[in-house]
Amino acid sequence: QLVWAITIRSDGQRKSESNDGKDLTRRGGGPLTEAEKKRLFDFTSHGKDSESIVRGIKNFPLLEKLIEVTPAKDITEAGLFDRKNLDLPFSSETKLVALLGDAAHPQTPFEGQGVNMAITDAYVYATSIAVALQTKTKSLKEAISDCDTNYRRKTVKSIIKNARWNCDLQISQNFVVVSLMWLVCKLISAKAIMNEFDRSDKSNRDYLIHLDESQCSV
Repeated sequence: QLVWAITIRSDGQRKSESNDGKDLTRRGGGPLTEAEKKRLFDFTSHGKDSESIVRGIKNFPLLEKLIEVTPAKDITEAGLFDRKNLDLPFSSETKLVALLGDAAHPQTPFEGQGVNMAITDAYVYATSIAVALQTKTKSLKEAISDCDTNYRRKTVKSIIKNARWNCDLQISQNFVVVSLMWLVCKLISAKAIMNEFDRSDKSNRDYLIHLDESQCSV
């Protein structure tokens, strides 16, 4: 089985009628109809008014064949979103409810940090609560509050903005940008690219250090 995806920037939330956010088995999206598939994957339509999401792509028979043999009912349109307001708290006003992962800081997947951040959130909150219960030095509310810091929001905001930037680069239809991205992928080693992803994980490492120094050392 081959799984493929095409990502584009869009000012609207959907291009198909069934993408109503209700089907969680399809990331909240929905399957295309045959008519929508024909309209959205029209390799003969390249004008500025074209609704085709593959406009500008020419002489790419492999991609055309791939889409041709994929039934419309197996093609899902689903949105990828982050949050406009990046200064929202990661816990409730009462400090009895904590938001973790995408519930706290949703982001597009182009930085490769979503799961890492969710796991880090869970570990830090669980450890802080466990230390509070074991040492009886602070309440549950204080344990949750200690994890929802301005420092964490600042670093998370940086990662989300980097993900936006990477998204813009990777889905751009600008000829110059596409050419530069092609050169980067051709000339830079896979190891160098993975090192860059590893570097972007610094906020999680720093968050764990903060946990160790401020919570586990009590």
